[in-house]
Amino acid sequence: MTKFRLGNAQHRLLCEALRRFECFAVRQNGRKWTPSDLLWAWTGLGTRSEYWSAINAGLMRGAPCTSPPAPRCDGWWSLTEAGARIVLAWHKAGYRCGDGYELIDIPLQRS
Repeated sequence: MTKFRLGNAQHRLLCEALRRFECFAVRQNGRKWTPSDLLWAWTGLGTRSEYWSAINAGLMRGAPCTSPPAPRCDGWWSLTEAGARIVLAWHKAGYRCGDGYELIDIPLQRS
């Protein structure tokens, strides 16, 4: 599997994106594990300051068809192409949710 250099916050946010995509976009909305579906899914929910490390690294962006969140307010976030490649690689490596809504295994953080 390809190694990715991610900070702690970036790793946590992309793990959350993997979980949200599988549990909600795939299971509930019938999305497929394709780059285009990953790019359009709303895979993060939080304030800009919570997502700043992933936004600054070019891994996430404001969700399509939504307004940017007001300061100190939660908003929806989506993966960029770089973030989608990482999440898709983790999925192909077997990281997934079980029957519940939590990841069974957490992808290793490479440093």
